Amino acid sequence: MDFFLYLDHADANEAFGRVILEAAASGVLTIVHPKHRSTFGDTVDYALPGQAQALIGRYAADSVAYQERVERTLAEVRRRYGRAGFADRLASLTEPERSDSVAGGVRPGRIWVDPRSPSR
Repeated sequence: MDFFLYLDHADANEAFGRVILEAAASGVLTIVHPKHRSTFGDTVDYALPGQAQALIGRYAADSVAYQERVERTLAEVRRRYGRAGFADRLASLTEPERSDSVAGGVRPGRIWVDPRSPSR
């Protein structure tokens, strides 16, 4: 497959869009409805119904542009959704709350484990 086109209904809600990420991560040029931009940013291309055919046509006619886009997509997938990026985001959510009024600076009852630690 050279292209993955996902033009779901503009009013349909999807919690994340895993199928979009899976397509992008597989090395297929991925084009989706613009409503997914807030989730995927520059990871994929966007088109409204009726616009996708022209976008696909431009990429089909220019193999260099196609390959460059696929490479940028794969790099962005790794950066945003890869293991290292996930560990960094998780660490930022699980870092202990610091307070000068609590002995040692860690609130009681909270345990922090660095997800990047090789022992985990």
